[in-house]
Order: sequence, then C-alpha cells, then structure tokens
Amino acid sequence: MPPQKNEPRSIENSVLILAPADVVWKALTDAHELTQWFPLEARVKPGEGGTIWMSWKNEYQFDTPIAIWKPEKHLRLIYLEPTSAALPGHPGTSFEIPHQVAVDYFLETKSGETTPPPRS
Repeated sequence: MPPQKNEPRSIENSVLILAPADVVWKALTDAHELTQWFPLEARVKPGEGGTIWMSWKNEYQFDTPIAIWKPEKHLRLIYLEPTSAALPGHPGTSFEIPHQVAVDYFLETKSGETTPPPRS
C-alpha cells in the first residue's frame, strides 16, 4: 500500500568512500570544497542552526538549515517546504519541493575509509 499523504517516508543508501571522515566532512561542509564537486557557488554558516547555501549560477538556489552538526560523525540538512528555484533556461518559472526533506550523512572511519556506521 502506498504511503498516505504527510506520512513519513525514507530512503537509505550506504556508500564506501576511500578517504577518512575528516576529508569527507570538509567536502560536505566547507564552501570551497563543496564547489569542487557539486554546486557552482556555496556559502556555509557552520554549526547547528546554521545553513548551507548552494547555487548553480542563479538557475537553482537552495538555503538549507543545518539541524544536526556533529563534526566527522553526523550532518542533517533540512530542505523546507516550499523551497523554490528557477528552472534552467526558464528564469520566470520555478519548481517547489512539496514536502520537508531531511538529508542525513552518518560518517565513520575504518582503516582510512569512510563508511556509514551500523544502524541500530
């Protein structure tokens, strides 16, 4: 049966990264490092209650509040509703994220590699 409207849903994915957690943390939370692999522009106000702002040259812009900030362990970003951004090539139109979305990053280093910690 499909989820009912406003019922929480989740997707989980695990990724092994061949780098220690401090390097992965920096890639997720440092504005310069973010622009090396994801957005074209970024600003970070670190810490719980801060934000990570990302932009793709004004075509897409997201200002995501930081709900959890545990360096090298756990980062939670909240995409609030309604978040809107212009569609590429159509500056007068936009799309909305219809629901609040939380994105969690759980990090753990083993033998110099970053893995998600076991979930209980």
